[in-house]
Amino acid sequence: MLDIHTHILPEIDDGSSSVEQSIEMISMLVEQGVDKIVFTPHFYAEMEAPEQFLERRHEAYQKLLPYLKEQFPDIRFRLGTEICYYIGVSVMEDKKRLCIEGTPLFLLELPMCKWERSVITEVKELVRSEQVIVTLAHIDRYFDFNPLSVFEELARMGVLMQLNADFALEKRHRRFIKKLAKKGLLHFIGTDAHNTGARCPRYEDAMRNLWPLRDYVFGNLSVYEEQFFN
Repeated sequence: MLDIHTHILPEIDDGSSSVEQSIEMISMLVEQGVDKIVFTPHFYAEMEAPEQFLERRHEAYQKLLPYLKEQFPDIRFRLGTEICYYIGVSVMEDKKRLCIEGTPLFLLELPMCKWERSVITEVKELVRSEQVIVTLAHIDRYFDFNPLSVFEELARMGVLMQLNADFALEKRHRRFIKKLAKKGLLHFIGTDAHNTGARCPRYEDAMRNLWPLRDYVFGNLSVYEEQFFN
């Protein structure tokens, strides 16, 4: 099973604060049946250049690497990025540098508000660049502000969607998640885990709650996991 969205790399963003905490977070995921983990620290273009970010990400990964090889030899890890939307993201040079390692997946965090048409246009331009496959991070955070028709519009252009595991923890969301899956708006689940406390990985609990929807949800998830991570 795949966790495509985590903040496990130590001391790089608001996620793990130490190598020890990173190892504990990975251990939690492994115990929950996850065997593919993507490290996706935040990238903010207004704070640093991509080159600086990639250097910091490399340094954080190197701190963790000896422990990954020793303690988790059977787990597959990949480096990635959660890119915070900014005006001009569609013309970023060499976008592939920030994609999830070995894939064209460009994990994009959009504003937590009602999107102006300019935001939708920017995402469309990013898609048209044909360098990356735009994957919207934690789409559950946008539903209070934006109609489902906007997500359907983006999906028709090839944008993929990632749901946070925490959203699936509440049974009252099942019907809505089923609707997402049937409309082709659910491609990945990610824990978006930041620590071992209030924002710890809850992958197993989410999968358990989604089990009644397995005919709708799990097929979608497995298709995209196999396409990009096998």
